[in-house]
Amino acid sequence: MALSRATRCARALFLGVSVFAFAAVSTGCDLLSSFSSDEPQEVNEEDVVNVVFGGCLRAFGRDVFDVAATGDGSTVLYISAQRPPNLADEAVWRRDDRALYIRQLSEGGAPRLNFLARTWEVEDTESQVPAYSTPRPGQSSVDGFRPTEMMEGVEISEDGRLVVIAVSRGNSSTLMRLYQGAVPDDVLNTKLSPNEDGGLAPIPVNNVHLSEPIQQWSLSPDGSRVAAEVGTLGELRVYDLAEGRPYVYGLDGANEIVVGDTLPAEAPDMDDEHRAGVLLRGGEMHWSPDSSRVAIARTVGVGSAIVQVLDVASGELKQLRRYDATVLTANDGRDYEVTWSTPQLSWSAAGDSLYMLQTPIGGPELFYNSQFREIDADSGQRLGDASEITRFANWRTEPANLINMGTDESFLFEWEDHLYRANVPGGSTNGLESPSQLTSFPEGVSVIYDTPPDYVLETDTAYFRVMDRGTLRVGERSHVSQSECPNDVQAAPEGDAR
Repeated sequence: MALSRATRCARALFLGVSVFAFAAVSTGCDLLSSFSSDEPQEVNEEDVVNVVFGGCLRAFGRDVFDVAATGDGSTVLYISAQRPPNLADEAVWRRDDRALYIRQLSEGGAPRLNFLARTWEVEDTESQVPAYSTPRPGQSSVDGFRPTEMMEGVEISEDGRLVVIAVSRGNSSTLMRLYQGAVPDDVLNTKLSPNEDGGLAPIPVNNVHLSEPIQQWSLSPDGSRVAAEVGTLGELRVYDLAEGRPYVYGLDGANEIVVGDTLPAEAPDMDDEHRAGVLLRGGEMHWSPDSSRVAIARTVGVGSAIVQVLDVASGELKQLRRYDATVLTANDGRDYEVTWSTPQLSWSAAGDSLYMLQTPIGGPELFYNSQFREIDADSGQRLGDASEITRFANWRTEPANLINMGTDESFLFEWEDHLYRANVPGGSTNGLESPSQLTSFPEGVSVIYDTPPDYVLETDTAYFRVMDRGTLRVGERSHVSQSECPNDVQAAPEGDAR
């Protein structure tokens, strides 16, 4: 993990020097907000590296942390540690700085590439970190230093008008704050930041001053709400951007969920007045197509998993299914007790059911064939029979990040370093066809699936992250729904395809 700017500047001062001294000296590390005094120029896409793996498979960008696309595929955002080629020569760019790039497609023309934001220091006094808990003798106040916020994650609304950015602080990659802002019309001359006239506003879904970290988060399909897992207990909260209020789910004396609109005054694990009503604890969360509900899948106890659906406005939480340990017969003919992995969820296009991909784990096989199911989103009743996805004997991971491609008849998922598509003719889970591998890479290139891919139905294109021989890039796979790539060519990079 790269060192943060604050850590690197303070490294020589760390031993035997007070934090106050660091605050005084660190001003020499201030970021410059200047841009070129000449006429701004768009970024030449060739300057940010393009790699062709085949006629329908390519990659772009370098040192990419996250990627997001609009509903029509006309705009792709990605966070990169690569210095923008059109940044002013005199502007400081440190080794761990980052930029938010925006790639816009124009009809009949080459993609337009610019950057929307870069690493910033927070200027509002409430966010400044005091150098001393108490003033020195003779001091009336305590000067602090401005924390540097590093962009870690990004999402964009389907209509391309709203952007949400997740940031960490200092030398930790832990997410501490979410920001929202409008995508500017003039992306060449307008840059986003949370400072004065910067266009970004914090989303108060967590209490930053209580060091309440954000474990994961998700923007709703219509761009009106943000769901986030916050705090060390893994509490689920929702912030309504249109209403300007949080939905905080607590428990009353009868252990019934109550919905509040203010953040807890103290950290949840120390606050007797607030008990978290909805817990995620590192599980899965997925917005319904109409942005009114959140599906949750998480482990409980030892070896069990549950599937729930939360109605955001009312706080009603339904448990649809529970999966406990079971007994399966292994290849050696013996029965073994196995547990179930956390279900990978994806909503149906109509929002009335949930598709699930789940894997039994245990025994000498370690992993068994994965199960593909559909359940009713209201009652939890199973719809149709389950299908199996057969694994190869030497595969030791489970399929991840199930994505409905919008028709209930094709699904994407990531598995064993690649992107796959599985067709379900008629939407019936018992008719699942054998998955098709969509990516073929040279040695040393693989799909990174810590975050789900973005699939654009209108352009039939998926965006995801790839590790390209030590460098993280944005992967782009076109013609996803087609059985063959219509314009396939030999991969340009050297190496054996796999």
